[in-house]
This record gives sequence, C-alpha cells and structure tokens, in this order.
Amino acid sequence: MLLRLLFFSASFAAIGAEAPDWPTIQVVEVARGVDLPTGVTHAGDGSGRLFVTEQAGRIRVVQGTNLLATPFLDLTDRVQLNPEQGLLGLAFPPGGGAKNHFYVNYTKRPTGDTVVSRFFVSTDQNIAVPTSEEVLLTYAKPTMQHNGGCIAFGPDGFLYVATGDGGGDCTVNNAAQNKQSLLGKILRLDVESHVGGYSIPPSNPFAFDPTYRPEIWALGLRNPWRIGFDRLTGDLFIADVGLFTRDEVNRQSAQSSGGENYGWCVLEGRSDWNVSPGTDVTRFTMPIYDHATGPGPAIIGGLVYRGARFPRMQGLYFFSDFAPLGMWALYNDGVKWVRHDVMMHSPFEPFPFLASAFGETEDGELLIADHKSVNGRILRVEDSGECYPPHFRWTAAYAPAVPVDTATPSAQIHFTTESREPTATDPSVISGGSIPVTLGATIRARTFRQGLLPSASVEVTFASFEVAAPSVEGNLTSAGLAITLKSETPDANLFYETDGTTPTSESPVYPGPFVVPWNASVVARGFKEGYTPSAEGRLNSPIFRSIAFNNGSLQVLARLPSPIAYQLQASADLKTWRTHGDRRYGPADDAAFTYSGATNHSGQQFFRILPITWQSYDEVP
Repeated sequence: MLLRLLFFSASFAAIGAEAPDWPTIQVVEVARGVDLPTGVTHAGDGSGRLFVTEQAGRIRVVQGTNLLATPFLDLTDRVQLNPEQGLLGLAFPPGGGAKNHFYVNYTKRPTGDTVVSRFFVSTDQNIAVPTSEEVLLTYAKPTMQHNGGCIAFGPDGFLYVATGDGGGDCTVNNAAQNKQSLLGKILRLDVESHVGGYSIPPSNPFAFDPTYRPEIWALGLRNPWRIGFDRLTGDLFIADVGLFTRDEVNRQSAQSSGGENYGWCVLEGRSDWNVSPGTDVTRFTMPIYDHATGPGPAIIGGLVYRGARFPRMQGLYFFSDFAPLGMWALYNDGVKWVRHDVMMHSPFEPFPFLASAFGETEDGELLIADHKSVNGRILRVEDSGECYPPHFRWTAAYAPAVPVDTATPSAQIHFTTESREPTATDPSVISGGSIPVTLGATIRARTFRQGLLPSASVEVTFASFEVAAPSVEGNLTSAGLAITLKSETPDANLFYETDGTTPTSESPVYPGPFVVPWNASVVARGFKEGYTPSAEGRLNSPIFRSIAFNNGSLQVLARLPSPIAYQLQASADLKTWRTHGDRRYGPADDAAFTYSGATNHSGQQFFRILPITWQSYDEVP
C-alpha cells in the first residue's frame, strides 16, 4: 500500500461549479399554542389542514392559522413521556381523503416500548377515534434513549419506520449492527395492502434471508431524527444523531434496492469510532455530509424544498439542530454536497426557534415545529426575496482598497463613503471587487440585483492602515521544515524569528522559502511605511513527523501547533475523506494518531490532519 501525506487546510466552498443562488431565509409564524411539538404534516386530502404531534401524546389540528381547541387524537393515557420519549411520529397513507385512517409511532406506558399503530377517523374529520387503535408493531429497548420514531410513506406506498439503537453502551449490545434486532434501522412495511397487521414487501433486501429480520430496509443508525422523502426524486434523507464526535446526513437514492449499512457503531459519521483490526469498512455507506458535534447539539433532519413559491429554495435540503446553533441547507453541485448557513445563532440575541422537526404543507411549503412548552409554534420557512448583504473581507485596512463579496451571484455591490444609505445609482463593484479605503470615512455597502430586493446595508470604518498578519505555512522535507510566509498587504516587508519570540524590524527579513528544524517555533510580522505593524503570524498547520505500521495498525506521529483538537483523515482518491481515531489536542510535538483501517485497504492511501471545527470536512461527492 502506497502512503501519501498531504499538507493543506480544509476548504468548504464549491469547486468547479457556479455557486447556487442562495435564498435569504426568514421564518413566519403559522400557528402557536402547541405543547412541545415533535412533528407537523398534512393529510393529503386537499383540506389544507396541518396535523401537529405533541410529545405528551396529543395530535392537534391547525386550520388556516387557527389551532383547533379539541385534539384530533389524545393518547396521553397510554404514551410514556420522557425527554426522548413520547408521541414521535405521524403519517397519513397515500390516497388522501379516500382513506379514513392514519399511523402513529409512540413510546407506551409503563415500559417505554415503541408502538406503531393504525387509528381511524370519526365522521367528524377533525376527530379521530382513540378506541380504534390497531397495534401493528411493538418492540422493546434497553433504555429510554435513542428512539428514532419518525414514520413516512415512500413513493412506493410502503411505510418506512426509523428506529434508534435504544441507547446504552453500543460496544456491548451493538443493536444497530445486529441483524436480528429492529433497533438502529430503517424498517419497510406493507401496511396498506390488507386489513390488520403488516406484511413484508417481497422487494425488501432481506425478505428471504433468515439471518436478518425481514422488516429491515437499512441498518447501522444510532438515533435517526428525522427522515424524509424528496417528493420530486423519491430520494430518502436520513439525519442521524452522533455520540460526541459527528452528526450526519445520509441520502438513499430512489433507485436503491435497500440494504445500506450506515456504519454505527463502528463508524460515527466518517470517523472510525469503534473499528476493530481486520474490519472491512468499505462495506459501509458513507454520509453525504457530517459535522463535528458534542454532548449538547443534536442534528434535526429536514426535507428537500419542492414548493412553488420560492424558486431560490428549490432542491435545497434544509436541516437544523437542537442547540440551537442555526439552520443550514445542503446543495449538490454535481460533484459533492455543499453546506450553506442560511440562519445562524448570534451571541447578541436568542435564536428564533428550537426545531424538533421539519414538515411540509400539501403543496410543498416547508414548515418547522418549534419545540416549546405551551407556546410552541409552527413556522413556515420563506425566502425574503432579498439579496445577501455584502461581506467585507477585512475589518482592518490592509491595503488602499478593501475586497468585498456577496453570496448573491450576478449582483452589484453599491457603496458610499459618507455614511449615506447606498442606492442603485451610487458607485458599485461586482462580488470579489474592491472598494477604495478613505481613512476615517465610513463605507456603507448594499447588494442589488434585478428581480430581488436590495440587501440590508453593512458599514465599516477604517481609522488607519495596518499590515495583515502573515500566514506561516510549513512542509516537512528531508532537510527540515520548509517555511513560506505571505501577507495580504502588498509590498509588506516580512520579518521572522524561529525561537517563538516576537519579530521586530531588526529580525531576519523573509528572503523567500527557507528551511528550519522541524520543531522550530516560527513567528512572523509584517512592516510597511505608513502602516501599523501587523499582529503575529504563527505556524498553524499540523506537521507529519513519521508514519509506520505497528501491530496491524498505522501509527502517525505529528506536530500539532495550536491549542485545539485535530483528527487524522484518510482517502484513496482525494475525494472521499474519512476520519480515523480519537481526537488529539495541541500544542504537541509528538501527538500520535492510530489508523486501524490501514490493513483494510489496498492501493495508495492519502492522509491529512485537520483541525476540528463545527465546519470540518463538510463535503463528500
């Protein structure tokens, strides 16, 4: 096996494709007064009604913007309520008003077992019959955690049931990989072709394999919250909550014949979380997206927008988390999936909602269940129709002109320098252009594009010119560490020290790339006449020191320069990267990474070490 070490930083922008016309997102209240909503959907009957599941066990009806006082169904007498338990799923069968029944998923008293049941509607279409319950499926779980609970009909007319792994120590019970367990799976059931119970679709991947439960459609999930079908393509999206390292989004093509194994608890996202020597990790299906997580946030899976009102939202997969940190959209640029931040948490004001689920209206408009007690809300996701505001690349004047860009393609950024609100008649630059800097003057900029509303204005004031802090890049060579310095300030003179002290204008001047010992502590500063000297720039990229096999695993020794966490990644093709081993923390001169999957691959392998941030390694082809 050929091993290659790569030295570069992560990049998150789409490569080789024009950026999409990202929408500017706002949320609009549809109704309020629901209690801890866990989902919202429609009946497909043309009535326009919305049905909201409340965690305690009630289903509420929203007619227009009115929340009806009488619940559609009240199961509080049989639903066990805990932080992760309750009424978790609701699905109406295809056929809309022609059918008079629906399906729910809940945890029952007193055991906490999961129940999937069918109920019938009374002669009053806003009232279901609590005594009409037909229990279709019941299964036990070891703890109250990781219930999954989402149910949805696929374009094939079968009911898909998302189940969690039941919690506990997965390295002991490993339910998600247990072929005879329904936990940690997507189940596929035929509940509509006959009266009572369910049958196994003959097209299920394990329908005739006695080593598997025949209900299983896919496996290897921890806590899928939630799942949803793209109503245009039929693709299934599965958001899975990780443990402490990675949350993920999986996509199963509508052409899939099932049987995908998403890797838990061997993998967590693309990370080798619990890989034993000799494990063939190539049998697992990798997520289209994963991000770093922790013990607090949990991904909230969403849906692909297919409504008609907001063209810029078309085809985007929206999702959120339960922190809340924000709302994001995934876009396939034809090569890989790219994440865009459509709403982000601000430290200065509370986030406008706590999403527990996404839903759709009958005509495809996107909804959010805002998980609040008593005053929980149903929100509609909309494109405001505005351009994205400009973004100044610098907050200090590093050159006589400051670069500015916007996420809105084909737009003009108009600006003023006398604190006046810009109009479409003021001077402008295109995205990526530069605006001249006048010291002491306030630059105000807005984005304009025909067919869209102007953006909000953004302003910045530069009091003085300042040299941009140099970047310090290092590559390990046989002679030592090859150092390259760069600054965004043109014609700046760069000075450096190799012992960790702060450079002055009396320090050695940068002559071009130079070599130092691998453990040197390189610090650089920039100087230019008429400019304030720069802040320090330090070597921040991880440096591979050695790589060797040890007891069947690959041992990588690296220098980690910054006081943050790092992880090792491997790839066979420089496209799909997977994370391996535990996190290591800098600064350290001899951090050891273990790649237990090294013996599971043939051919060349590429390796890189990346800092762990929430945005790390977002994209996969």
